[in-house]
Amino acid sequence: MSPEQKQNTDFEQRLLGQLRAVVAERGVAEAATGVAGTTAATPAWRRPSPRLALAGAGTLAAIVAGILVLSSGPTAEPAAAEVLRHTAVVAADGPTGSTPGPGQFLYMKTKSLELQGWIPGEATVGGGTLSQNGAFNALVPTEREAWMSAAEPSRNRLVIGAPQFLSSAEESRWAAAGSPLPGPFGEEGERGVVDGVAKEGQGFVDTAALPTEPKALRLAIEGGQASGTGQVISELWDILDKPNTTPALRAAVFGALAELPGIELNHDAKDLVGRPGYALSHESEGSSSYGEHQPGLRVEYIFDPETSAILGRREIIADPEKLSWARGIPAGTVRREVAYLQSGLVDSTAARPE
Repeated sequence: MSPEQKQNTDFEQRLLGQLRAVVAERGVAEAATGVAGTTAATPAWRRPSPRLALAGAGTLAAIVAGILVLSSGPTAEPAAAEVLRHTAVVAADGPTGSTPGPGQFLYMKTKSLELQGWIPGEATVGGGTLSQNGAFNALVPTEREAWMSAAEPSRNRLVIGAPQFLSSAEESRWAAAGSPLPGPFGEEGERGVVDGVAKEGQGFVDTAALPTEPKALRLAIEGGQASGTGQVISELWDILDKPNTTPALRAAVFGALAELPGIELNHDAKDLVGRPGYALSHESEGSSSYGEHQPGLRVEYIFDPETSAILGRREIIADPEKLSWARGIPAGTVRREVAYLQSGLVDSTAARPE
């Protein structure tokens, strides 16, 4: 057994003991008072949280079984795997996914920042720049609200913020040209706002058929179109950012992420709106996000390990020389970023969760 395998096995035994202790303590408390009131021991990286104590014995037993299965595959770096497996425990006891019934809509609100290039009245490129005469390039902030139904037409509302130019000279040139906005914001209608029907019929992804066991979920994604660890991470994260994902599936996603080799964690990350969390990343020849493989990019996936909530996703230009469209742009510049702000069920496309 290698030192790394031994470290992973030792961790699994410690975590198994912790979870068994939680189940036992809950049983004692319920027998004595009828109310669960104990709190599980937590590792040093987590602040005190009562969530593990609220989990039922059946849920925790299922997580224990899942952890034992995890040892059969490759794993992330030991410290990262520990955090991800604890987050899986929290996710299993999380809120039920929001799936709209008849007459209901699934509401989502996000805020994004994307590097865009545009030629007014002609073309707009997202996630890149344009070099033609008359083109402008900037980081463009957008707030998006979406109302999605199982059968009714969905609604999308996008509001653009002030473009953030990479140089004062380009901002001055843009202002002198009349401050033209990128498409579709520069087209007909209210300036800076796009609002309308997005899709007829079901406007959200149904995740009910996906496996809820970590290894089976990972293998299902690896057996699909995903190629390489970076793409597998992106596909797994796409499951987490769906508000209708069940607690069991969310737990399986974090468990599957713990199986992937080479994952790193930044414990001091912040998302687009400044919320603190952990940033999961993977170094590779071609980082992946949004279905792409491009060398020179670094992708970060930000989450809160105490609640299992996902906070955001960020693409960073790590090496501009490897990207033909990014030469001259400083390393560390954001290519695109999104923060997940709010979700819930509402009764119309004019309503928002309270």
